[in-house]
Amino acid sequence: MAKREKIKLPCHFGQFSLGKDKARIGVKFPRTGDSRISPTQAVHLFAGSQLEVKLIGEDDGQPNLPGIVPDNLGAVVECHRCSISSDTITASFTFEKTTVKIGELASFAQRSGKIEMSRIGDANGAGEEEEEEAEEDKE
Repeated sequence: MAKREKIKLPCHFGQFSLGKDKARIGVKFPRTGDSRISPTQAVHLFAGSQLEVKLIGEDDGQPNLPGIVPDNLGAVVECHRCSISSDTITASFTFEKTTVKIGELASFAQRSGKIEMSRIGDANGAGEEEEEEAEEDKE
């Protein structure tokens, strides 16, 4: 069994949207500085993936209201694609509404922070361990 690699990157959280069963937040990662990933790493990490993430809000000098504006939020998300430009990598993280407090997630919109994440499978719900077992069954 391969160990899941955790990556922690600085980011800017973008727009928040809410659907019938899902919530989504956009995320922009800088391609400059010491904490960055390559386009190849980004495609592997984000395209068609299921991720375990921890959103970490940056201290903007304002006191957080306990129970209202969280310092961090952990969840399992889906990311179907990413976009790569010369200075940023953008992605959109989709959350199941039943697995996250919507108000807490919305509080990250338009804030800077960091994300700690690891790929745990494909967006269709198959985990990496299940994928490895399926490959072994084919052999």
